[in-house]
Amino acid sequence: MKRREYLLTASIAIGAGGCMEHDPVATLHPQSNTGAGPTYASLGTERLIIAGSLIGEVPWAYITVSNNTDFDQGQLELSISFYDSNNSLLQQRSHSIAIFPTTTTWTIYDPVTTTNRDTVASVEARIKQAETDLNVNTPDAIQVEQSALTADSGTGVTVTGTISTGDYSGQLQLIGLVYDAEDRFRGTVTTTSNRLDANEQWDFSASSPSIRTPTDQSDPKRVELRIDSIKN
Repeated sequence: MKRREYLLTASIAIGAGGCMEHDPVATLHPQSNTGAGPTYASLGTERLIIAGSLIGEVPWAYITVSNNTDFDQGQLELSISFYDSNNSLLQQRSHSIAIFPTTTTWTIYDPVTTTNRDTVASVEARIKQAETDLNVNTPDAIQVEQSALTADSGTGVTVTGTISTGDYSGQLQLIGLVYDAEDRFRGTVTTTSNRLDANEQWDFSASSPSIRTPTDQSDPKRVELRIDSIKN
């Protein structure tokens, strides 16, 4: 099984003065640059490729979607459909991201998992939803004590770690923007805490089974953290 784990050893903190310490693998952004407007996402590549997987070479969808605006954007949902030579639908799956960073291309690899995968002849992607509403506000006092990213070609990506709340109390939502070794944006992982007290530690785990990678491509390796406050 192809599995990679990256430990993010340095603490990442935002103090009262807004100063950030950057780990070489993970970064924590205090607030998103947001804007509103018409549907912003545009499809780029829609291609069927043959690439390695845990069970050998299989057909994969290779899809790219771009956000060419000057703002981070909200949730985007994409459907990917596989067809045979008669244009009969063989399989359809959805992919989504919680944040689409400004001037970024989202790269998606999606393997065909049906038993009749040998009859796949084409792939089509469609943007189902593209939200512009985004407002992420990170409490000044929180601190990321430790974190790690695990990439598995069979089960996707998991980001784990520990956050200290400082003087913040309430819920937190964590969104991890995942990038591979070629610095391509590969998707997001999300998780939400229960209500946290001041000076508490939150051991978080956020996963996405849909961030999959052919065996001949670069694994996800870096995560950028966005942490939003949810006041109760």
